[in-house]
Amino acid sequence: DAEKLLCKIYKGEIMKIVFLIEAHIYAEEILNDNLLDSNLPNDIQSCGILGPEIVLPLRKNRYCELEFEYTKKTTLKEVKEAVLRRLESTASPVNIAFFNDEERYWIGDINACLDELVAKYLDSGRCGRIRVGAYVSADAGSVCQEGNLRFYMHSREAGRHNRPHVHVRTTSYEYEASIDIENGKVLAGKLPGKELRCATKKILSEREYFMKCWNEMTDGLCPDINRYFGYIKY
Repeated sequence: DAEKLLCKIYKGEIMKIVFLIEAHIYAEEILNDNLLDSNLPNDIQSCGILGPEIVLPLRKNRYCELEFEYTKKTTLKEVKEAVLRRLESTASPVNIAFFNDEERYWIGDINACLDELVAKYLDSGRCGRIRVGAYVSADAGSVCQEGNLRFYMHSREAGRHNRPHVHVRTTSYEYEASIDIENGKVLAGKLPGKELRCATKKILSEREYFMKCWNEMTDGLCPDINRYFGYIKY
C-alpha cells in the first residue's frame, strides 16, 4: 500500500500540503481574540452567540498545523471541513481565509478545486505550506461598511453582465446595484442619487484595484475588499 501511495504521489495524483491554521474570533467587525487567551478561566461566560463549548476547543488549537492530502478534484468545501475538524470546532458561522504575502482571500466558491488555487494564488513560494485563518463570528450577521454602503464581488461571475463590475448595497438592504468598473455606469439594480455618486466616485478612484480583483482574484475566492480599504479591523 505504501508503495502504491508513493507511486500515486510521484504521478501527481495525490499531493500534500501543510496548512498553518490560526483561529480568530471577531465581534462587530473587530477581532476579539482575548477570548482565546489561555490565561482566562475555563468557565468563561458566553460572548455574543459563542459559549465555552465553542471557545475552549478553539483556544486549545488556536495555532496548529494540518498535513493535508488532496487530488486535482479536492474542493474548498473539503478543505474547510478538514480545517474545522483539526480545530475541533463546531462553531457557526466560520469564514475561512487563505493568505499569500498578507493578501487575504475568502472562499467564494465552495466547490472550486484547491489544486488550481494552490498553483495560481496560494503557494506562490512553492513551499508546500499555506497560512489559513478560521474567523469565527460572535455576531449574528453584522457587515463591513463605509457609511451606509457595502462593496463586494461574487466569485466566478465573469460573463453575467459581460462587463467587470462591483456590487454595491445599502446597509438597509433597500437598494442594490451592479456598477461597471470601467465607466461607473449602473448595469443592473438601483441606488439613490447620493449613494450612487458616492459609490461611483469610490469605484472610479480605485478602478485599478477593483479591476485587479475582477481579473485575478475571483476563481473561487473572494477578494477582501473591505480589508483593503480599512473598513474592518482584522
